[in-house]
Amino acid sequence: MYFEDFKLGMTWQLDRPIEITRELMRDYGAKYDRAPIHNDEEYGRQSKFGQIIAPGTMSSMLLWSEWLTRYNTLDHFMAGSSSYIDWYVPLMEGDTLTGTCEVTSVESMNPHNGKVVVLFKGYNQKGEFVIEVEDTVYIGKTEEGIMQGLRDRITERTAAVEKAEEELAKKKALLEKSKRQLAEAEAKAAKK
Repeated sequence: MYFEDFKLGMTWQLDRPIEITRELMRDYGAKYDRAPIHNDEEYGRQSKFGQIIAPGTMSSMLLWSEWLTRYNTLDHFMAGSSSYIDWYVPLMEGDTLTGTCEVTSVESMNPHNGKVVVLFKGYNQKGEFVIEVEDTVYIGKTEEGIMQGLRDRITERTAAVEKAEEELAKKKALLEKSKRQLAEAEAKAAKK
């Protein structure tokens, strides 16, 4: 998808259940989140959860991956700038994750790309709200979008130059007025 294809309020259903397995949690935890609550069985048993729990970033990445692979949404992806994640209910072995993804902001940044903010919401098999993730990504524009962006930039810069020229003309007029007033004052003083 190009930047121009993203519309405010656009929503995708991520309704194919993603199974949370012990192996998935431990593999991800061992590589990316070494907190004992994700890796250490004994620690997990003694925790308030009674077992290890899935790393929150894993839940986020599972939703992200499902969105990308199922809907091929980022074929013109240029960069990501931020993620804000809130966790509400931990995922554990045997849980499943589903969710939604919604476009919450679309903003043209320059002639070549635009910023898209998407909000993921994840739920477990009980329908409990598990995670919320806001991701900001930069998406390339179509050729026509790039051309329009360049036209817009030229229009903006032309308007800025015209405004600056108007201000300069006003300042020149004030300068000339001041010169005349000075000349008149000097002429009056010379007569005295």
